[in-house]
Amino acid sequence: MKKNIVCKAAAFFALLSVAASSFAQVSGKIDNTDFKIKFNGRVNLDLGSFLGAEDGKPNRNGISANDCRLGVIADFDSVWQAKLEVSHSAGKISFKDVYVKRSFTSTGSEVQFGNFFFPFGYKRAGLGYKFVDTSVADATFSPWRKLGIAYQSFSNKFNWGVGFFSDGDVDNGKKVNQGYSLNAYALARPVFSDGNVLHFTASGIITHPSASVTFSSPMPLMFTSFPLVKTNALDAYNYGRLEIAALGIVRRFYAEARFLKSWVNLPNERVEKSDYGDKVTKQDNYDGAYGFYVQASWRILGEMQNYNKKTGLAGNPTGRALEVLARFDRTDLDQFGAANNLTLGVNYFFNKYLRVRVNYVHAAIKDGADIDALCSRVQFSF
Repeated sequence: MKKNIVCKAAAFFALLSVAASSFAQVSGKIDNTDFKIKFNGRVNLDLGSFLGAEDGKPNRNGISANDCRLGVIADFDSVWQAKLEVSHSAGKISFKDVYVKRSFTSTGSEVQFGNFFFPFGYKRAGLGYKFVDTSVADATFSPWRKLGIAYQSFSNKFNWGVGFFSDGDVDNGKKVNQGYSLNAYALARPVFSDGNVLHFTASGIITHPSASVTFSSPMPLMFTSFPLVKTNALDAYNYGRLEIAALGIVRRFYAEARFLKSWVNLPNERVEKSDYGDKVTKQDNYDGAYGFYVQASWRILGEMQNYNKKTGLAGNPTGRALEVLARFDRTDLDQFGAANNLTLGVNYFFNKYLRVRVNYVHAAIKDGADIDALCSRVQFSF
Protein backbone atom coordinates (compact mmCIF):
# COMPACT_ATOMS: atom_id res chain seq x y z
CA MET A 1 0.00 0.00 0.00
CA LYS A 2 2.75 2.45 0.96
CA LYS A 3 4.69 1.54 -2.18
CA ASN A 4 1.60 2.32 -4.28
CA ILE A 5 1.21 5.74 -2.65
CA VAL A 6 4.90 6.51 -3.22
CA CYS A 7 4.59 5.55 -6.89
CA LYS A 8 1.53 7.73 -7.33
CA ALA A 9 3.24 10.65 -5.61
CA ALA A 10 6.35 10.24 -7.76
CA ALA A 11 4.24 10.21 -10.92
CA PHE A 12 2.31 13.26 -9.75
CA PHE A 13 5.42 15.31 -9.08
CA ALA A 14 6.93 14.21 -12.40
CA LEU A 15 3.88 15.63 -14.15
CA LEU A 16 4.12 18.77 -12.03
CA SER A 17 7.73 19.26 -13.10
CA VAL A 18 6.84 18.88 -16.77
CA ALA A 19 3.95 21.35 -16.47
CA ALA A 20 6.05 23.86 -14.54
CA SER A 21 8.48 24.05 -17.46
CA SER A 22 5.69 25.31 -19.74
CA PHE A 23 4.06 28.46 -18.37
CA ALA A 24 2.99 29.69 -21.80
CA GLN A 25 -0.37 28.78 -23.27
CA VAL A 26 -0.58 26.21 -26.05
CA SER A 27 -3.00 27.30 -28.74
CA GLY A 28 -4.07 26.17 -32.20
CA LYS A 29 -6.97 24.91 -34.27
CA ILE A 30 -8.60 21.48 -34.24
CA ASP A 31 -11.18 20.94 -37.01
CA ASN A 32 -11.43 24.74 -37.48
CA THR A 33 -12.13 25.19 -33.76
CA ASP A 34 -10.18 27.77 -31.73
CA PHE A 35 -8.49 25.79 -29.00
CA LYS A 36 -6.23 26.96 -26.19
CA ILE A 37 -4.65 25.00 -23.33
CA LYS A 38 -3.02 26.36 -20.19
CA PHE A 39 -1.32 24.39 -17.41
CA ASN A 40 -1.67 25.50 -13.79
CA GLY A 41 -0.38 24.15 -10.51
CA ARG A 42 0.95 24.92 -7.08
CA VAL A 43 3.05 23.56 -4.24
CA ASN A 44 2.55 24.52 -0.59
CA LEU A 45 5.35 23.94 1.92
CA ASP A 46 3.98 24.44 5.45
CA LEU A 47 5.92 24.66 8.70
CA GLY A 48 4.37 25.28 12.12
CA SER A 49 4.99 25.02 15.82
CA PHE A 50 2.69 25.10 18.85
CA LEU A 51 4.05 27.41 21.52
CA GLY A 52 3.96 26.04 25.07
CA ALA A 53 1.75 23.05 24.18
CA GLU A 54 0.90 20.81 27.13
CA ASP A 55 0.84 17.03 27.34
CA GLY A 56 -2.20 15.66 25.55
CA LYS A 57 -2.32 18.65 23.20
CA PRO A 58 -1.22 18.55 19.53
CA ASN A 59 2.40 17.93 18.59
CA ARG A 60 4.65 20.90 19.20
CA ASN A 61 5.63 21.23 15.55
CA GLY A 62 4.92 19.91 12.11
CA ILE A 63 5.94 20.23 8.48
CA SER A 64 4.17 19.16 5.31
CA ALA A 65 4.24 19.50 1.55
CA ASN A 66 0.57 20.31 1.60
CA ASP A 67 -1.88 20.34 -1.29
CA CYS A 68 0.39 20.03 -4.34
CA ARG A 69 -1.75 20.49 -7.45
CA LEU A 70 -1.58 20.10 -11.18
CA GLY A 71 -4.30 21.15 -13.59
CA VAL A 72 -5.09 21.92 -17.17
CA ILE A 73 -7.60 24.46 -18.54
CA ALA A 74 -8.89 24.18 -22.11
CA ASP A 75 -10.73 27.04 -23.86
CA PHE A 76 -12.44 26.56 -27.21
CA ASP A 77 -14.86 28.40 -29.49
CA SER A 78 -14.43 31.49 -27.25
CA VAL A 79 -17.36 30.42 -25.05
CA TRP A 80 -16.49 26.96 -23.74
CA GLN A 81 -14.03 26.10 -20.99
CA ALA A 82 -13.09 22.78 -19.36
CA LYS A 83 -10.83 22.29 -16.34
CA LEU A 84 -9.29 19.26 -14.70
CA GLU A 85 -7.26 19.63 -11.50
CA VAL A 86 -5.85 16.94 -9.21
CA SER A 87 -4.16 17.27 -5.84
CA HIS A 88 -1.67 15.26 -3.81
CA SER A 89 -2.09 15.80 -0.07
CA ALA A 90 -1.64 13.60 3.02
CA GLY A 91 -0.55 10.68 0.86
CA LYS A 92 -3.70 10.78 -1.27
CA ILE A 93 -4.46 11.88 -4.80
CA SER A 94 -7.88 13.45 -5.27
CA PHE A 95 -9.85 15.51 -7.77
CA LYS A 96 -10.38 19.23 -7.17
CA ASP A 97 -11.89 21.37 -9.95
CA VAL A 98 -13.40 19.14 -12.64
CA TYR A 99 -15.93 21.02 -14.75
CA VAL A 100 -17.21 22.26 -18.10
CA LYS A 101 -18.44 25.84 -18.42
CA ARG A 102 -20.42 27.67 -21.13
CA SER A 103 -20.30 31.48 -21.18
CA PHE A 104 -22.94 33.76 -22.71
CA THR A 105 -21.20 37.02 -23.56
CA SER A 106 -24.40 38.81 -24.59
CA THR A 107 -25.88 38.47 -21.07
CA GLY A 108 -22.68 38.31 -19.00
CA SER A 109 -23.65 34.91 -17.59
CA GLU A 110 -22.47 31.30 -17.56
CA VAL A 111 -23.61 27.75 -16.88
CA GLN A 112 -21.18 25.43 -15.13
CA PHE A 113 -21.37 21.67 -14.59
CA GLY A 114 -18.99 19.45 -12.64
CA ASN A 115 -17.12 19.50 -9.34
CA PHE A 116 -16.48 23.06 -8.11
CA PHE A 117 -17.09 25.65 -5.40
CA PHE A 118 -20.34 27.64 -5.36
CA PRO A 119 -19.93 31.20 -3.96
CA PHE A 120 -20.25 30.75 -0.20
CA GLY A 121 -17.58 31.62 2.35
CA TYR A 122 -13.90 32.36 1.83
CA LYS A 123 -12.73 28.75 1.60
CA ARG A 124 -12.91 28.91 -2.22
CA ALA A 125 -10.25 31.66 -2.34
CA GLY A 126 -7.48 29.13 -3.09
CA LEU A 127 -4.33 31.01 -4.05
CA GLY A 128 -5.99 34.23 -2.91
CA TYR A 129 -5.96 33.27 0.77
CA LYS A 130 -4.75 36.25 2.74
CA PHE A 131 -3.65 33.94 5.56
CA VAL A 132 -1.96 30.54 5.71
CA ASP A 133 -5.40 28.99 6.11
CA THR A 134 -9.04 30.02 6.13
CA SER A 135 -10.76 31.15 9.33
CA VAL A 136 -12.22 28.71 11.86
CA ALA A 137 -15.75 29.93 11.11
CA ASP A 138 -15.27 29.31 7.37
CA ALA A 139 -13.79 25.86 7.98
CA THR A 140 -16.78 24.99 10.19
CA PHE A 141 -19.67 26.08 7.99
CA SER A 142 -18.50 26.51 4.38
CA PRO A 143 -18.90 23.55 2.00
CA TRP A 144 -16.14 21.94 -0.01
CA ARG A 145 -16.37 21.46 -3.75
CA LYS A 146 -19.45 19.48 -4.77
CA LEU A 147 -20.67 17.88 -7.96
CA GLY A 148 -23.50 19.91 -9.47
CA ILE A 149 -24.75 22.51 -11.92
CA ALA A 150 -24.99 26.26 -11.45
CA TYR A 151 -26.08 29.37 -13.34
CA GLN A 152 -24.39 32.70 -12.55
CA SER A 153 -24.74 36.24 -13.90
CA PHE A 154 -22.12 39.00 -13.61
CA SER A 155 -22.06 42.77 -14.07
CA ASN A 156 -20.26 45.76 -12.59
CA LYS A 157 -23.07 46.34 -10.10
CA PHE A 158 -24.52 42.89 -9.40
CA ASN A 159 -23.64 39.19 -9.33
CA TRP A 160 -26.14 36.47 -8.62
CA GLY A 161 -26.50 32.74 -9.05
CA VAL A 162 -28.37 29.53 -8.26
CA GLY A 163 -27.12 25.97 -8.07
CA PHE A 164 -28.10 22.36 -7.48
CA PHE A 165 -25.42 20.08 -6.01
CA SER A 166 -24.92 16.57 -4.72
CA ASP A 167 -24.06 16.38 -1.03
CA GLY A 168 -21.58 13.58 -1.79
CA ASP A 169 -17.99 13.91 -2.96
CA VAL A 170 -16.78 13.39 -6.52
CA ASP A 171 -14.31 10.74 -5.26
CA ASN A 172 -17.17 8.76 -3.70
CA GLY A 173 -19.38 8.28 -6.74
CA LYS A 174 -20.37 4.71 -5.83
CA LYS A 175 -22.41 5.84 -2.83
CA VAL A 176 -26.11 5.38 -3.62
CA ASN A 177 -27.65 8.01 -1.32
CA GLN A 178 -25.62 11.19 -1.84
CA GLY A 179 -28.19 13.78 -0.74
CA TYR A 180 -28.44 17.18 -2.39
CA SER A 181 -28.16 20.93 -1.80
CA LEU A 182 -29.97 23.96 -3.20
CA ASN A 183 -27.80 27.09 -3.32
CA ALA A 184 -28.38 30.76 -4.09
CA TYR A 185 -26.47 34.02 -3.67
CA ALA A 186 -26.64 37.70 -4.55
CA LEU A 187 -23.89 40.34 -4.54
CA ALA A 188 -24.40 44.11 -4.78
CA ARG A 189 -21.43 46.35 -5.65
CA PRO A 190 -22.27 50.04 -5.11
CA VAL A 191 -18.59 51.10 -5.46
CA PHE A 192 -16.27 49.70 -8.14
CA SER A 193 -13.80 52.17 -9.65
CA ASP A 194 -10.28 53.64 -9.37
CA GLY A 195 -8.95 51.00 -6.96
CA ASN A 196 -11.94 51.35 -4.62
CA VAL A 197 -14.47 48.56 -4.03
CA LEU A 198 -17.44 48.08 -1.74
CA HIS A 199 -19.73 45.08 -2.00
CA PHE A 200 -22.33 43.24 0.10
CA THR A 201 -23.20 39.56 -0.26
CA ALA A 202 -25.95 37.23 0.96
CA SER A 203 -25.68 33.46 0.35
CA GLY A 204 -27.79 30.49 1.41
CA ILE A 205 -27.68 26.68 1.22
CA ILE A 206 -30.40 24.15 2.06
CA THR A 207 -29.05 20.59 2.28
CA HIS A 208 -30.69 17.19 2.53
CA PRO A 209 -27.63 15.31 3.75
CA SER A 210 -26.44 11.88 2.70
CA ALA A 211 -25.35 11.06 6.26
CA SER A 212 -25.31 12.53 9.75
CA VAL A 213 -24.05 16.10 10.11
CA THR A 214 -21.09 17.12 12.28
CA PHE A 215 -19.75 20.65 12.69
CA SER A 216 -16.03 20.66 13.49
CA SER A 217 -13.92 23.77 14.10
CA PRO A 218 -10.24 23.03 13.37
CA MET A 219 -7.26 25.07 14.44
CA PRO A 220 -6.43 27.27 11.39
CA LEU A 221 -3.15 25.47 10.62
CA MET A 222 -2.75 23.14 7.65
CA PHE A 223 -0.14 20.94 9.34
CA THR A 224 -2.62 19.70 11.97
CA SER A 225 -6.28 18.66 12.14
CA PHE A 226 -6.67 19.49 15.84
CA PRO A 227 -10.35 20.46 16.51
CA LEU A 228 -10.99 23.39 18.84
CA VAL A 229 -14.70 22.57 19.26
CA LYS A 230 -16.90 19.92 17.66
CA THR A 231 -20.55 18.82 17.75
CA ASN A 232 -21.85 15.30 18.09
CA ALA A 233 -23.12 13.58 14.94
CA LEU A 234 -26.58 15.02 14.20
CA ASP A 235 -29.07 12.79 12.35
CA ALA A 236 -30.65 15.62 10.36
CA TYR A 237 -33.65 15.61 8.05
CA ASN A 238 -32.11 18.71 6.50
CA TYR A 239 -30.05 21.72 7.50
CA GLY A 240 -29.46 25.24 6.29
CA ARG A 241 -26.54 27.64 6.15
CA LEU A 242 -26.65 31.41 5.74
CA GLU A 243 -23.86 33.89 5.06
CA ILE A 244 -23.88 37.70 5.10
CA ALA A 245 -20.66 39.45 4.06
CA ALA A 246 -19.19 42.84 3.23
CA LEU A 247 -15.88 43.70 1.54
CA GLY A 248 -14.16 47.03 1.10
CA ILE A 249 -10.97 48.06 -0.70
CA VAL A 250 -9.44 51.54 -0.69
CA ARG A 251 -6.37 51.26 -2.90
CA ARG A 252 -3.79 49.55 -0.60
CA PHE A 253 -6.22 48.82 2.27
CA TYR A 254 -8.56 45.81 2.35
CA ALA A 255 -11.17 44.80 4.95
CA GLU A 256 -13.78 42.04 4.97
CA ALA A 257 -16.39 40.75 7.43
CA ARG A 258 -18.50 37.59 7.24
CA PHE A 259 -21.26 36.18 9.45
CA LEU A 260 -22.21 32.50 9.06
CA LYS A 261 -25.17 30.74 10.66
CA SER A 262 -26.50 27.18 10.53
CA TRP A 263 -29.63 25.43 11.75
CA VAL A 264 -30.40 21.70 11.74
CA ASN A 265 -33.87 20.12 11.59
CA LEU A 266 -33.85 16.92 13.66
CA PRO A 267 -36.44 14.18 14.21
CA ASN A 268 -38.72 14.89 17.19
CA GLU A 269 -37.55 11.71 18.88
CA ARG A 270 -34.27 9.83 19.02
CA VAL A 271 -34.38 6.05 19.50
CA GLU A 272 -31.41 4.21 21.02
CA LYS A 273 -31.69 0.43 20.75
CA SER A 274 -30.21 -1.96 23.31
CA ASP A 275 -30.68 -5.51 24.62
CA TYR A 276 -32.81 -4.09 27.45
CA GLY A 277 -35.27 -2.29 25.18
CA ASP A 278 -35.45 0.88 23.17
CA LYS A 279 -34.78 4.24 24.81
CA VAL A 280 -36.76 7.12 23.31
CA THR A 281 -35.52 10.67 23.88
CA LYS A 282 -37.26 13.83 22.75
CA GLN A 283 -35.03 16.34 20.99
CA ASP A 284 -35.34 19.89 19.72
CA ASN A 285 -33.93 21.24 16.49
CA TYR A 286 -30.33 22.43 16.67
CA ASP A 287 -30.11 26.11 15.73
CA GLY A 288 -27.42 27.53 18.00
CA ALA A 289 -24.39 27.30 15.69
CA TYR A 290 -22.89 30.47 14.25
CA GLY A 291 -19.57 32.11 13.48
CA PHE A 292 -18.16 35.41 12.27
CA TYR A 293 -14.83 36.95 11.43
CA VAL A 294 -13.30 40.25 10.39
CA GLN A 295 -10.00 40.51 8.55
CA ALA A 296 -7.98 43.38 7.16
CA SER A 297 -4.67 43.97 5.40
CA TRP A 298 -2.45 46.87 4.39
CA ARG A 299 -0.08 46.62 1.45
CA ILE A 300 3.08 48.40 2.59
CA LEU A 301 5.03 47.80 -0.63
CA GLY A 302 3.79 47.06 -4.09
CA GLU A 303 0.64 47.72 -6.05
CA MET A 304 -2.93 48.34 -4.91
CA GLN A 305 -5.11 45.52 -3.61
CA ASN A 306 -6.43 43.27 -6.36
CA TYR A 307 -10.10 42.34 -6.73
CA ASN A 308 -11.85 39.73 -8.88
CA LYS A 309 -15.26 40.94 -10.08
CA LYS A 310 -16.56 37.44 -10.88
CA THR A 311 -15.59 35.72 -7.61
CA GLY A 312 -16.06 38.77 -5.37
CA LEU A 313 -12.75 38.00 -3.63
CA ALA A 314 -9.51 39.91 -3.13
CA GLY A 315 -6.50 38.54 -4.99
CA ASN A 316 -2.72 38.39 -4.90
CA PRO A 317 -0.47 41.07 -6.42
CA THR A 318 1.27 40.30 -9.69
CA GLY A 319 4.62 41.78 -8.67
CA ARG A 320 6.81 42.27 -5.62
CA ALA A 321 4.80 43.31 -2.55
CA LEU A 322 4.77 43.32 1.26
CA GLU A 323 1.54 43.07 3.23
CA VAL A 324 0.60 43.05 6.93
CA LEU A 325 -2.74 41.64 8.06
CA ALA A 326 -4.91 40.67 11.02
CA ARG A 327 -8.02 38.55 11.58
CA PHE A 328 -10.36 37.91 14.49
CA ASP A 329 -12.95 35.16 14.32
CA ARG A 330 -15.36 33.47 16.68
CA THR A 331 -17.19 30.17 16.32
CA ASP A 332 -19.97 29.22 18.75
CA LEU A 333 -21.50 25.73 18.62
CA ASP A 334 -23.86 26.39 21.52
CA GLN A 335 -23.75 23.57 24.11
CA PHE A 336 -20.77 21.98 22.33
CA GLY A 337 -18.44 24.90 23.05
CA ALA A 338 -17.02 28.04 21.51
CA ALA A 339 -13.63 29.33 20.38
CA ASN A 340 -12.12 32.74 19.65
CA ASN A 341 -9.12 33.13 17.36
CA LEU A 342 -6.73 35.99 16.68
CA THR A 343 -4.36 35.73 13.71
CA LEU A 344 -1.60 38.20 12.84
CA GLY A 345 0.37 37.83 9.64
CA VAL A 346 2.93 39.10 7.16
CA ASN A 347 2.93 38.23 3.45
CA TYR A 348 5.84 38.78 1.10
CA PHE A 349 5.38 38.32 -2.64
CA PHE A 350 8.58 37.88 -4.67
CA ASN A 351 6.54 37.85 -7.88
CA LYS A 352 3.25 36.35 -9.11
CA TYR A 353 4.71 32.83 -8.85
CA LEU A 354 6.38 32.78 -5.40
CA ARG A 355 5.13 34.03 -2.03
CA VAL A 356 5.82 33.52 1.69
CA ARG A 357 3.24 33.85 4.49
CA VAL A 358 3.95 33.91 8.24
CA ASN A 359 1.10 33.74 10.80
CA TYR A 360 0.85 33.90 14.56
CA VAL A 361 -2.36 32.27 15.85
CA HIS A 362 -3.88 32.60 19.32
CA ALA A 363 -6.91 30.41 20.05
CA ALA A 364 -9.00 30.75 23.20
CA ILE A 365 -11.41 27.89 23.90
CA LYS A 366 -14.40 28.35 26.18
CA ASP A 367 -13.78 26.37 29.39
CA GLY A 368 -10.40 25.28 28.01
CA ALA A 369 -6.77 26.31 27.75
CA ASP A 370 -5.45 28.92 25.34
CA ILE A 371 -3.36 27.71 22.39
CA ASP A 372 -0.66 29.66 20.60
CA ALA A 373 1.07 28.69 17.38
CA LEU A 374 3.44 30.07 14.77
CA CYS A 375 3.20 28.85 11.18
CA SER A 376 4.51 29.72 7.74
CA ARG A 377 3.85 28.76 4.15
CA VAL A 378 6.07 28.95 1.09
CA GLN A 379 3.87 28.75 -1.98
CA PHE A 380 4.92 28.33 -5.59
CA SER A 381 2.20 28.56 -8.24
CA PHE A 382 1.89 28.96 -11.99
